[in-house]
Amino acid sequence: MSPRRRRRLRPPSDAGEWVAAGVVALVAAVLLRALFEALAGFLAANWLIIPCLVAVAATAAAVVLRARSAARRARTARMAALRLSLTEVDALSPTGFELAVRDLMLRDGIAARHVGQRGDQAADVIGHDLNLDLVWVAQCKHTTTGARVGTRVVYEVSGTAGPIHGADLAFIATNGTFTRDAAKNAARLNIHLIDRDTLHLWATEGHSLHTLLNIRPLPLRLPTRPTGPPGSRTISSRPESQWAAPHSRLSQAPDLHGIAGEGRCEVAERDRPCRAARAPGGSASPRRRRRTTCPRCSRAGEAGRDL
Repeated sequence: MSPRRRRRLRPPSDAGEWVAAGVVALVAAVLLRALFEALAGFLAANWLIIPCLVAVAATAAAVVLRARSAARRARTARMAALRLSLTEVDALSPTGFELAVRDLMLRDGIAARHVGQRGDQAADVIGHDLNLDLVWVAQCKHTTTGARVGTRVVYEVSGTAGPIHGADLAFIATNGTFTRDAAKNAARLNIHLIDRDTLHLWATEGHSLHTLLNIRPLPLRLPTRPTGPPGSRTISSRPESQWAAPHSRLSQAPDLHGIAGEGRCEVAERDRPCRAARAPGGSASPRRRRRTTCPRCSRAGEAGRDL
Protein backbone atom coordinates (compact mmCIF):
# COMPACT_ATOMS: atom_id res chain seq x y z
CA MET A 1 0.00 0.00 0.00
CA SER A 2 1.50 3.28 -1.06
CA PRO A 3 1.71 6.06 1.55
CA ARG A 4 -0.84 8.85 1.32
CA ARG A 5 0.45 12.03 -0.22
CA ARG A 6 0.01 15.23 1.75
CA ARG A 7 -2.38 17.72 0.29
CA ARG A 8 -0.91 21.16 -0.29
CA LEU A 9 -2.85 24.38 0.03
CA ARG A 10 -3.20 26.08 -3.28
CA PRO A 11 -3.57 29.86 -3.65
CA PRO A 12 -6.98 31.35 -4.55
CA SER A 13 -7.66 31.28 -8.25
CA ASP A 14 -10.70 33.56 -8.75
CA ALA A 15 -12.36 36.58 -7.12
CA GLY A 16 -14.77 34.50 -5.01
CA GLU A 17 -11.95 32.53 -3.43
CA TRP A 18 -10.02 35.71 -2.72
CA VAL A 19 -13.06 37.19 -0.92
CA ALA A 20 -13.50 34.01 1.13
CA ALA A 21 -9.82 33.99 2.07
CA GLY A 22 -10.05 37.62 3.17
CA VAL A 23 -13.07 36.91 5.38
CA VAL A 24 -11.29 33.96 7.02
CA ALA A 25 -8.19 36.06 7.66
CA LEU A 26 -10.31 38.86 9.20
CA VAL A 27 -12.13 36.46 11.53
CA ALA A 28 -8.79 34.88 12.60
CA ALA A 29 -7.34 38.32 13.37
CA VAL A 30 -10.38 39.24 15.51
CA LEU A 31 -10.17 35.98 17.46
CA LEU A 32 -6.43 36.39 18.07
CA ARG A 33 -6.94 39.91 19.35
CA ALA A 34 -9.69 38.79 21.72
CA LEU A 35 -7.50 35.95 22.99
CA PHE A 36 -4.55 38.30 23.55
CA GLU A 37 -6.72 40.81 25.46
CA ALA A 38 -8.13 38.05 27.66
CA LEU A 39 -4.67 36.72 28.46
CA ALA A 40 -3.36 40.21 29.23
CA GLY A 41 -6.28 40.84 31.59
CA PHE A 42 -5.75 37.54 33.38
CA LEU A 43 -2.04 38.23 33.90
CA ALA A 44 -2.78 41.76 35.13
CA ALA A 45 -5.23 40.41 37.70
CA ASN A 46 -2.93 37.57 38.77
CA TRP A 47 0.54 39.08 38.35
CA LEU A 48 2.08 36.90 41.06
CA ILE A 49 1.85 33.95 38.71
CA ILE A 50 4.43 35.50 36.35
CA PRO A 51 7.47 34.99 38.66
CA CYS A 52 6.32 31.43 39.31
CA LEU A 53 6.13 30.71 35.59
CA VAL A 54 9.59 32.22 35.08
CA ALA A 55 11.05 30.10 37.90
CA VAL A 56 9.47 26.93 36.51
CA ALA A 57 10.80 27.68 33.02
CA ALA A 58 14.32 28.40 34.34
CA THR A 59 14.32 25.18 36.38
CA ALA A 60 13.16 23.13 33.40
CA ALA A 61 15.84 24.69 31.18
CA ALA A 62 18.54 23.96 33.79
CA VAL A 63 17.42 20.33 34.07
CA VAL A 64 17.44 19.88 30.28
CA LEU A 65 20.89 21.47 29.92
CA ARG A 66 22.29 19.34 32.73
CA ALA A 67 20.92 16.18 31.17
CA ARG A 68 22.39 17.09 27.78
CA SER A 69 25.76 17.85 29.36
CA ALA A 70 25.79 14.53 31.19
CA ALA A 71 24.89 12.69 27.99
CA ARG A 72 27.65 14.53 26.13
CA ARG A 73 30.22 13.59 28.79
CA ALA A 74 29.11 9.97 28.73
CA ARG A 75 29.36 9.89 24.94
CA THR A 76 32.82 11.46 25.07
CA ALA A 77 34.01 8.87 27.58
CA ARG A 78 32.51 6.09 25.47
CA MET A 79 34.14 7.45 22.33
CA ALA A 80 37.51 7.76 24.05
CA ALA A 81 37.43 4.04 24.74
CA LEU A 82 36.21 3.12 21.24
CA ARG A 83 38.14 0.21 19.77
CA LEU A 84 37.27 -1.88 16.72
CA SER A 85 39.08 -4.99 15.63
CA LEU A 86 39.61 -5.73 11.97
CA THR A 87 37.27 -8.70 12.28
CA GLU A 88 34.50 -6.40 13.45
CA VAL A 89 35.31 -3.93 10.69
CA ASP A 90 35.16 -6.64 8.03
CA ALA A 91 31.73 -7.70 9.28
CA LEU A 92 30.28 -4.19 8.83
CA SER A 93 28.21 -3.04 5.90
CA PRO A 94 29.46 -0.18 3.69
CA THR A 95 27.25 2.28 5.59
CA GLY A 96 28.34 0.80 8.91
CA PHE A 97 31.97 1.27 7.90
CA GLU A 98 31.26 4.94 7.13
CA LEU A 99 29.64 5.36 10.55
CA ALA A 100 32.62 3.66 12.18
CA VAL A 101 35.00 6.12 10.49
CA ARG A 102 32.81 8.97 11.72
CA ASP A 103 32.93 7.64 15.30
CA LEU A 104 36.71 7.25 15.14
CA MET A 105 37.04 10.85 13.99
CA LEU A 106 34.79 11.96 16.85
CA ARG A 107 37.01 10.02 19.23
CA ASP A 108 40.01 12.01 17.99
CA GLY A 109 38.34 15.38 18.60
CA ILE A 110 37.00 16.04 15.09
CA ALA A 111 33.38 17.17 14.88
CA ALA A 112 32.40 14.74 12.13
CA ARG A 113 29.05 14.03 10.50
CA HIS A 114 27.98 11.30 8.12
CA VAL A 115 26.96 12.56 4.67
CA GLY A 116 27.43 9.40 2.61
CA GLN A 117 24.59 8.65 0.23
CA ARG A 118 23.99 8.33 -3.47
CA GLY A 119 25.51 11.31 -5.25
CA ASP A 120 27.63 12.38 -2.25
CA GLN A 121 30.40 13.64 -4.58
CA ALA A 122 33.19 11.51 -3.11
CA ALA A 123 32.59 12.45 0.53
CA ASP A 124 31.18 10.01 3.09
CA VAL A 125 32.23 11.87 6.25
CA ILE A 126 32.93 15.59 6.70
CA GLY A 127 34.50 16.85 9.91
CA HIS A 128 35.75 20.09 11.41
CA ASP A 129 38.88 19.94 13.51
CA LEU A 130 38.23 22.49 16.25
CA ASN A 131 41.81 22.42 17.54
CA LEU A 132 43.52 23.04 14.20
CA ASP A 133 40.59 24.77 12.46
CA LEU A 134 40.73 22.37 9.53
CA VAL A 135 37.98 20.76 7.48
CA TRP A 136 38.37 17.02 6.86
CA VAL A 137 36.78 14.94 4.11
CA ALA A 138 36.81 11.14 4.30
CA GLN A 139 35.97 8.73 1.51
CA CYS A 140 35.30 5.20 2.79
CA LYS A 141 35.73 2.04 0.73
CA HIS A 142 34.64 -1.16 2.44
CA THR A 143 35.44 -4.51 0.90
CA THR A 144 34.70 -8.10 1.82
CA THR A 145 36.93 -9.69 -0.81
CA GLY A 146 40.21 -7.91 -0.10
CA ALA A 147 39.89 -5.74 -3.21
CA ARG A 148 42.33 -2.91 -3.83
CA VAL A 149 41.32 0.74 -4.27
CA GLY A 150 42.43 2.15 -7.60
CA THR A 151 43.46 5.52 -8.97
CA ARG A 152 39.94 6.53 -10.02
CA VAL A 153 38.88 7.01 -6.39
CA VAL A 154 41.94 9.16 -5.72
CA TYR A 155 41.09 11.40 -8.68
CA GLU A 156 37.46 11.71 -7.55
CA VAL A 157 38.44 12.77 -4.02
CA SER A 158 41.07 15.19 -5.31
CA GLY A 159 38.58 16.83 -7.68
CA THR A 160 35.77 17.35 -5.15
CA ALA A 161 37.33 17.65 -1.69
CA GLY A 162 38.55 21.22 -2.01
CA PRO A 163 36.39 22.83 -4.72
CA ILE A 164 33.04 21.37 -3.59
CA HIS A 165 33.38 20.52 0.11
CA GLY A 166 35.93 23.19 1.07
CA ALA A 167 38.24 20.65 2.69
CA ASP A 168 41.74 21.34 3.94
CA LEU A 169 42.61 17.64 4.34
CA ALA A 170 41.22 14.58 2.59
CA PHE A 171 41.84 10.89 3.15
CA ILE A 172 40.57 7.57 1.82
CA ALA A 173 39.96 4.79 4.35
CA THR A 174 39.57 1.14 3.42
CA ASN A 175 39.83 -2.22 5.10
CA GLY A 176 41.68 -3.44 2.03
CA THR A 177 44.72 -2.05 0.25
CA PHE A 178 45.61 0.42 -2.51
CA THR A 179 47.18 -0.14 -5.88
CA ARG A 180 50.66 1.12 -6.57
CA ASP A 181 49.39 3.79 -8.97
CA ALA A 182 46.82 4.95 -6.44
CA ALA A 183 49.49 5.39 -3.77
CA LYS A 184 51.75 7.28 -6.16
CA ASN A 185 49.02 9.64 -7.37
CA ALA A 186 47.71 10.18 -3.83
CA ALA A 187 51.16 11.32 -2.73
CA ARG A 188 51.30 13.67 -5.70
CA LEU A 189 47.80 15.09 -5.03
CA ASN A 190 48.22 15.34 -1.21
CA ILE A 191 45.52 12.76 -0.49
CA HIS A 192 46.13 10.69 2.65
CA LEU A 193 45.56 6.93 2.50
CA ILE A 194 44.49 4.62 5.33
CA ASP A 195 44.96 1.00 4.32
CA ARG A 196 44.34 -2.13 6.36
CA ASP A 197 47.53 -1.85 8.41
CA THR A 198 46.96 1.83 9.22
CA LEU A 199 43.31 1.08 10.01
CA HIS A 200 44.47 -1.50 12.55
CA LEU A 201 46.59 1.12 14.29
CA TRP A 202 43.73 3.63 14.21
CA ALA A 203 40.73 1.50 15.13
CA THR A 204 42.26 -1.32 17.17
CA GLU A 205 45.37 0.14 18.77
CA GLY A 206 43.76 3.53 19.42
CA HIS A 207 46.34 5.77 17.75
CA SER A 208 45.16 9.26 16.89
CA LEU A 209 44.41 10.16 13.29
CA HIS A 210 46.69 13.18 13.62
CA THR A 211 49.58 10.95 14.64
CA LEU A 212 49.03 8.43 11.88
CA LEU A 213 48.80 11.06 9.15
CA ASN A 214 51.49 13.27 10.71
CA ILE A 215 49.16 16.27 10.99
CA ARG A 216 50.54 18.94 13.29
CA PRO A 217 49.70 22.62 13.76
CA LEU A 218 51.89 24.90 11.69
CA PRO A 219 54.58 26.67 13.76
CA LEU A 220 54.37 30.41 14.08
CA ARG A 221 56.91 31.94 11.75
CA LEU A 222 58.62 35.15 12.71
CA PRO A 223 58.95 37.75 9.97
CA THR A 224 62.21 37.55 8.09
CA ARG A 225 62.68 41.30 8.10
CA PRO A 226 61.07 44.20 9.92
CA THR A 227 57.82 45.42 8.43
CA GLY A 228 56.83 48.22 10.81
CA PRO A 229 57.33 51.95 10.36
CA PRO A 230 60.78 53.45 10.92
CA GLY A 231 61.62 53.67 14.59
CA SER A 232 59.08 51.04 15.72
CA ARG A 233 60.20 47.85 17.42
CA THR A 234 59.47 44.81 15.27
CA ILE A 235 60.09 41.17 16.12
CA SER A 236 62.50 39.60 13.70
CA SER A 237 64.30 36.31 13.49
CA ARG A 238 67.52 38.09 12.52
CA PRO A 239 69.52 40.52 14.61
CA GLU A 240 68.57 44.13 14.17
CA SER A 241 72.12 45.03 13.16
CA GLN A 242 71.83 42.89 10.04
CA TRP A 243 68.88 44.94 8.84
CA ALA A 244 70.41 48.31 9.67
CA ALA A 245 71.33 50.46 6.72
CA PRO A 246 75.07 50.21 5.98
CA HIS A 247 77.05 53.26 6.95
CA SER A 248 78.87 55.09 4.23
CA ARG A 249 82.60 54.71 4.01
CA LEU A 250 83.09 58.39 4.74
CA SER A 251 80.99 58.33 7.90
CA GLN A 252 83.08 55.41 9.23
CA ALA A 253 86.40 57.11 8.46
CA PRO A 254 88.08 59.28 11.10
CA ASP A 255 87.58 63.02 10.87
CA LEU A 256 91.00 63.92 9.52
CA HIS A 257 89.82 67.38 8.45
CA GLY A 258 89.41 68.46 12.04
CA ILE A 259 85.87 69.77 11.41
CA ALA A 260 83.34 68.41 13.89
CA GLY A 261 80.11 67.12 12.35
CA GLU A 262 81.50 67.06 8.78
CA GLY A 263 82.60 63.76 7.30
CA ARG A 264 82.69 64.69 3.62
CA CYS A 265 85.15 66.62 1.57
CA GLU A 266 84.10 69.84 -0.09
CA VAL A 267 85.60 68.77 -3.39
CA ALA A 268 83.91 65.37 -3.17
CA GLU A 269 80.58 67.07 -2.55
CA ARG A 270 81.17 69.38 -5.45
CA ASP A 271 82.13 66.51 -7.77
CA ARG A 272 79.07 64.32 -7.01
CA PRO A 273 76.84 63.52 -10.02
CA CYS A 274 74.05 66.00 -10.61
CA ARG A 275 70.79 64.27 -9.64
CA ALA A 276 68.63 66.98 -11.17
CA ALA A 277 69.97 66.37 -14.66
CA ARG A 278 68.17 63.35 -16.11
CA ALA A 279 68.81 61.58 -19.37
CA PRO A 280 65.85 60.80 -21.69
CA GLY A 281 65.92 57.18 -20.51
CA GLY A 282 65.29 58.22 -16.90
CA SER A 283 68.80 57.50 -15.56
CA ALA A 284 70.98 60.10 -14.01
CA SER A 285 73.32 61.91 -16.36
CA PRO A 286 76.51 62.47 -14.34
CA ARG A 287 78.56 65.41 -15.33
CA ARG A 288 82.23 65.13 -15.90
CA ARG A 289 84.37 65.05 -12.79
CA ARG A 290 86.82 67.85 -12.26
CA ARG A 291 90.34 66.80 -11.71
CA THR A 292 90.89 68.89 -8.59
CA THR A 293 92.37 67.92 -5.30
CA CYS A 294 91.36 69.23 -1.95
CA PRO A 295 94.35 70.56 0.01
CA ARG A 296 93.06 69.16 3.22
CA CYS A 297 92.54 65.71 1.64
CA SER A 298 96.11 65.86 0.34
CA ARG A 299 97.41 66.77 3.77
CA ALA A 300 95.33 63.99 5.36
CA GLY A 301 96.68 61.48 2.86
CA GLU A 302 100.21 62.58 3.48
CA ALA A 303 99.63 62.36 7.21
CA GLY A 304 98.31 58.82 6.75
CA ARG A 305 101.35 57.81 4.75
CA ASP A 306 103.58 59.30 7.38
CA LEU A 307 101.88 57.17 10.01
